[in-house]
Amino acid sequence: AGEARVTALRAMRALEYMHRLFGAGEATSELARQVSLLTPPAPTVAGWTGGEQETYRQLRELARAVVDVDDRQMAALLAWLQPFVAQFRREYARRGHVSFQGLLVRARRVLRDHPDVRDRLQQRFRLIVVDEFQDTDPLQGEILLYLAERQGACETDWRRIEVEPGKLVIVGDPKQSIYLFRGADLEVYQEIVGRLPGEVERLTVNYRARPELVAFVNVVGRRTIQAPAYVPLDPSPERGPGGTVEMMLFRGLGAGEARESEAEAIAEWVAAGVAAGRFATGDVALLLRALGEAHHYTDAFRRRGIDFAIEGEKHFYAAQEVLDLLNLLGAIADPTNELAVVGVLRSPLGAVRDRDLLHLRDAQALCPLDAARVPRGLPDVRRLYQAIAGLHARAWRVPVRELLAEVLERFPLAEIARATFRGDQAVANVEKLIDALAADGTTLAAALAEYRRRSGEREEEGEAPLADERLDAVRILSIHKAKGLEFPVVVIPDLHRGARDETEGPILREWLTDAVGFRCGRLRNRDRVAAEERYRRIRKEETRRLLYVALTRAKDRLLLTGGKQASDTLLGMIVTALREEGLAIDEEAEQTLPGDGFEVSVRLCDRVEPAWEPAAPLAAGPVPDYQAERTAWVEREAAARRLHATPLLRRPSAESEPDLERTDRLEREDDETDALSVGSRCHDVLAGMDLACPQRVECAGDAGTILRSFLASDAFRTIQTADEVHREVPFVITLDGEVWSGQIDVLYRRGEHWIVADYKSDRQERPERHRQQADVYRRAAQRALGLATAPEFRLV
Repeated sequence: AGEARVTALRAMRALEYMHRLFGAGEATSELARQVSLLTPPAPTVAGWTGGEQETYRQLRELARAVVDVDDRQMAALLAWLQPFVAQFRREYARRGHVSFQGLLVRARRVLRDHPDVRDRLQQRFRLIVVDEFQDTDPLQGEILLYLAERQGACETDWRRIEVEPGKLVIVGDPKQSIYLFRGADLEVYQEIVGRLPGEVERLTVNYRARPELVAFVNVVGRRTIQAPAYVPLDPSPERGPGGTVEMMLFRGLGAGEARESEAEAIAEWVAAGVAAGRFATGDVALLLRALGEAHHYTDAFRRRGIDFAIEGEKHFYAAQEVLDLLNLLGAIADPTNELAVVGVLRSPLGAVRDRDLLHLRDAQALCPLDAARVPRGLPDVRRLYQAIAGLHARAWRVPVRELLAEVLERFPLAEIARATFRGDQAVANVEKLIDALAADGTTLAAALAEYRRRSGEREEEGEAPLADERLDAVRILSIHKAKGLEFPVVVIPDLHRGARDETEGPILREWLTDAVGFRCGRLRNRDRVAAEERYRRIRKEETRRLLYVALTRAKDRLLLTGGKQASDTLLGMIVTALREEGLAIDEEAEQTLPGDGFEVSVRLCDRVEPAWEPAAPLAAGPVPDYQAERTAWVEREAAARRLHATPLLRRPSAESEPDLERTDRLEREDDETDALSVGSRCHDVLAGMDLACPQRVECAGDAGTILRSFLASDAFRTIQTADEVHREVPFVITLDGEVWSGQIDVLYRRGEHWIVADYKSDRQERPERHRQQADVYRRAAQRALGLATAPEFRLV
């Protein structure tokens, strides 16, 4: 109570400050009313209603936020950052980069500032139809307004634009606006719809769900969705009765315990339903707010032998077969990456025990380039290292698609994936990763770098779709991913999960007012306070719409599960809506809530322990001949290599390789592998170094000696001082009916003279060996540059 009084007094002072900042508008008047409600003579926090406690919490946050407002310091900070921002933007544009947001900004700017362009586009598009308009962000909304502007007008402020009658048709459902994190703003929908001179046609018939489910959704929606006002659904007469709604609530458990228990209970419920013939495994979809906790449910399904497929967010990147392949490719691209090497050794591919891993560490043998250091008792590790080192030596000269094909031939990755619990899905994931990498770059290192960049930017990434989409497996996906889909049986677990505070970013922009709120640590400007309050409000409304989207995915059956029924959770919203309909849940273990047109079967549960099948006794039988299986695998590998001996694409660099390089790399001696690795290290450094600062290059061993000699040479100074320099230039060219693919190390220009250069670390330079390679490189460069004569070729 004492803390409540102190906070309320602070809030009163914050209110006075807000009056000075914003004036005595509606917001501050409402705040004053809330403060007066929360400052009784003797406040008793325990006696407050849920709504009063929520208002008190919001008021406390607002008071703390206002205390941190300092426009003067924020303005000084922004002025200090401005030169860096301007320089970064210029350099970013100079390099040819543009973000998706940047594309929208530029498109809006062109339409706003160039009337001739706007007029031509308006004449080109006589009718504009926009579907899923509730997911539109403000910039897209402005672009639409400029394109649909009344003929002859030319406003530069979107707020004053009048829309040409009959030109813009909008299709959308504001109840399904759930992409605030991507910039979608329901105010855009409401603002633009309000500007249209036409009529509004409401489509309220739900052709998906049975009438019992529609009635249940209407009760929850009517009691929860407030912005915009809920429009009830009408059941389709073509869908007969028979829909069921069930709830499993877990008592007295924390969030983590409830999640584990509900996972076991859901798996048991699915298994029982399938066994009883009520539905098939493939009819079931498990919808989660976030897939970070999906392992609880997948583990429970796995224990009961229930097949599943995860179809959303970043679970693909966490799949073990994907991690194992990325580790292997990472070790091939950079054998000094100990994290990737250890990952390979611990994977089924290496199958190294912990104590052997320690022996490798003690012997300083965690680098495949140091195969000679591997202890004698680990011959399989030595062979694995030799294979990785051999592929590494070729990685920068071989097209990535060809290298990946060789990786699949040399290592039993598909066989290992197929032997896992989800064999078909695991193999599909391996193939998906291979295809993505093959399309991402010209060399393995470039492909991995591009793949990591793109995967880090993705909000969602599903597992690879299986060849048969009718696979009888539970679909596990996020609610966002499920939007627009339907399933006979929908399970919505983890309903007790609280909402995240997503107002921590440094910038919040108000579209309607053009105000920008900044935050740095605790420091805020005044617009930030208002923006955070608005964001929390619309985020809360979006959470209610998220619940609506999840509920409306079900066709026949709906199962809702969760633990603690806090007011700010989806479960709390459902329970509150039912209570307000006179359907309160009591303490009975099993109960039925009779609603208007529907029933809810409720089961109160305690902790559910994992179901472990008793281990079956080992049956006596012959011991498999693993040595024979290994021999058969080696023979299959050799046959595959012979089959692919004549590739579709010829590589100029391969024509210059000594015969030794084209023999079996698994049998290559360590010194020869080391020589190729030295050349590979030199090439990697030269490909990525800053030509203006060669003194920053650090490289040890033989590679360092070669590099220091080259960087002090006239050949390097010639490249360094060239008028134009291009490195790692990929090409595909057809010559005399054959397709050649390769990568030019350096292509540079001095005046009007172009030179093709190829790095060679051979101690004895033999130009005759590289004659065909030089001819292909020169002709490829000539064709690409449109030169009358082929450029000069140099070995450097």
